[in-house]
Amino acid sequence: MLQAGAVLARSYRLLHTIGEGGMGRVWVAEQLALDRKVAVKVLSDEGIQSKPALELFHREARATAKVDSPHVVRVLDFDVTEQGFPFLVLELLVGETLEERVLRMGSLPLDDARAILEQTCHALSAAHGCGILHRDIKAENLFLQAGRRVDVKLLDFGIALVKNATGGPRQMGPVGTPQYMSPEQMLGQDIDERSDLFSLGVCIYHALTGAFPYPGNSCAEIGCALSLGTFLPPSAYRLGLPRGVDEWFKKAIAVRAEERFSSPSEMLETFERAIEPSSTRDTPVSLELDLERLHEGWPSAVWKAIGAVAALAAVAVTVHAGMVERRATRALAAAAETRTTSAIIEARADLPLPPPPALIDSGTPAPAPPKAAAPQPKKKAARQRQ
Repeated sequence: MLQAGAVLARSYRLLHTIGEGGMGRVWVAEQLALDRKVAVKVLSDEGIQSKPALELFHREARATAKVDSPHVVRVLDFDVTEQGFPFLVLELLVGETLEERVLRMGSLPLDDARAILEQTCHALSAAHGCGILHRDIKAENLFLQAGRRVDVKLLDFGIALVKNATGGPRQMGPVGTPQYMSPEQMLGQDIDERSDLFSLGVCIYHALTGAFPYPGNSCAEIGCALSLGTFLPPSAYRLGLPRGVDEWFKKAIAVRAEERFSSPSEMLETFERAIEPSSTRDTPVSLELDLERLHEGWPSAVWKAIGAVAALAAVAVTVHAGMVERRATRALAAAAETRTTSAIIEARADLPLPPPPALIDSGTPAPAPPKAAAPQPKKKAARQRQ
């Protein structure tokens, strides 16, 4: 395990780490001969014992060095330490990744998104021109250098695929980051430049909305979202976007590769036309889903499932209505009983109250109750004679 202060190949003194991954660590180092700071990526102990990892590391070095673009991180050197650790020397960048900026800001201005698209398209044009597919275009691999204007550097060609002389590139199983992978890449099928363009389209969608067009926390969930073939337009998340932006994304991140842009230049030119001032919305944006496209993209099984859910919902509404009716009936009966009781109480309130009981002194015997007088017989009135 390398430590801070170690000198690699008598040229680079390690200062401190700035990143770590499954294959190794990235260090800030001092280039002794030129007295400048650089980034040094060193393969880990596990990596040097794995033949595929060694192959990928060498492939990253060759691919990155081969692509000549101001928007691709520059390779300065490649060597092996005395202990057998291969390392790659890169220019040291200062700033933040696109993912970090989205997390910090929530979403980016439209002009910034256009600049990111323009510069990444430039980088991909250079890579594709060398027969290299990046295969891991994502927000974490688009580095935005510090400064007032947007300045993109494309990072990490670690899983790049190089076309051979016999034909197009082939990939052995799915590799990449699920949220950004094209459907064909996720399925492990043969891919071409349009797969990288799909991933770039997802990056721009993420930059403008802070969300993903095909969301999910696993390959299975994202695969289900892709199988539907539909996504919420960016205007559903953000008001005031130009009219053409939603249409641009329908092509940029289409599920079928033949429906996408065929080149980075076409992708960029179409986006610039889409955001022209003449296409800006004059009214607030409402959530408008293309139901016809939605119906075409969804398999019949999904519609059957929706029908079943709707039926269950109808039953639930009926049951709920019955419960509400029964509760209302009980409430009315209770109210009627309350009114009757109140009426009885009011009627009894009109009756005279009984006299209060006599107070009795405990030291004096209580007087005997008076005897009732015997009834007197009625005397017949004597008739007076005249």
